[in-house]
Amino acid sequence: TYAAGVDVVCYSLEAPDRDSMERMFPGRARLLGRERYIAALAHAAKVFPKGAAWSVILGDLAPVEVTRDAVLELTAMGGVPLLGLSWGVSAVRAPGLAPVGG
Repeated sequence: TYAAGVDVVCYSLEAPDRDSMERMFPGRARLLGRERYIAALAHAAKVFPKGAAWSVILGDLAPVEVTRDAVLELTAMGGVPLLGLSWGVSAVRAPGLAPVGG
């Protein structure tokens, strides 16, 4: 892909861990699985220049420690984590997290 003219690739992992992927994206978890995303990102980080293999992680799908671990996992393989939020939709917030704005 890189040699074909693509400068950056982004695999939107979104879920920082297996539990949040299974809870929030059950179809994606069943058909692809988190491990496949991670393997694809690791491969892309080797093929593309430094800083060109990205992944979106939604920071409010799991406790902060889990999100931190996902960020560390991606950066260790040469990936660039892009942190986002689900914007407080109550159905997608991690259990036990306070509602947005309160």
